[in-house]
Amino acid sequence: PDSGVTEVTARKPGGATWFLTSDGLEKNFAALSNAGTQVAAFTSDAAYYGKLVVYNLESPEPTRIGSVYNTQTHQFPRALEWSPDDTKLAFPMALKDGRDALYITPSDFSAPATELLRISTGHRIWAYHWSPDGQQIAYIWSETKGAPGTNQQAISVVNLATGQTRVVHQFGLYDGRSLDVGWSPDGTKLRFTRTALGNNGALLEVPANASAPAAVIYQTPGIPFQGRAFSPDGLWIYADVTGSRFYAPIANPADRTPL
Repeated sequence: PDSGVTEVTARKPGGATWFLTSDGLEKNFAALSNAGTQVAAFTSDAAYYGKLVVYNLESPEPTRIGSVYNTQTHQFPRALEWSPDDTKLAFPMALKDGRDALYITPSDFSAPATELLRISTGHRIWAYHWSPDGQQIAYIWSETKGAPGTNQQAISVVNLATGQTRVVHQFGLYDGRSLDVGWSPDGTKLRFTRTALGNNGALLEVPANASAPAAVIYQTPGIPFQGRAFSPDGLWIYADVTGSRFYAPIANPADRTPL
């Protein structure tokens, strides 16, 4: 769910209900752990505002509740994602000073959340994804101050150990808009979707550690191709093409399975 949801359901292949919670807390940006055993979500319930909740799906372990941001200085979270080993959670946050920041918190809430990076005023973090080894995070950021259709985007990578960032790919003014970014399974490439002028959709990739032109993997001429999520193993993409939602192997995006 994106927002305002009080129940979260996970289903195994075949449609059997795996997990359902209806504890009355309003949940936002629910995220299933990579092991498939936990669900994390923000809650905007009055009693727990500014907190993360984590539910264990396969044991009677109590729900964990952690305070992860200050409601006096932070406006609202934008997303939520588990690290590859499920020991950390990352989330971008809109700050009340007009900037965006990216935070990391231990998933067991054994330590406070820490700010990994903060981008300049007039820019926003749109999407992000952990590297396969959990040592880096790639993210898409863009200007927000320009006229509609003129805001430029870029893909950057931040190193968790050093906090250093580098720009991997800068979109040209007419290169279109990207909604998501993911890693190849070996961590050497970044994949992203793009919808350019004329609704020309494409799935592209660039080297993660070098500056090089983007290579096109798949195109949908005249049709918007909107990536919504890359699988943690880097092998699949969940996407939306003119309202038709599906998942497909990145090796052959035309081989779609409808959702």
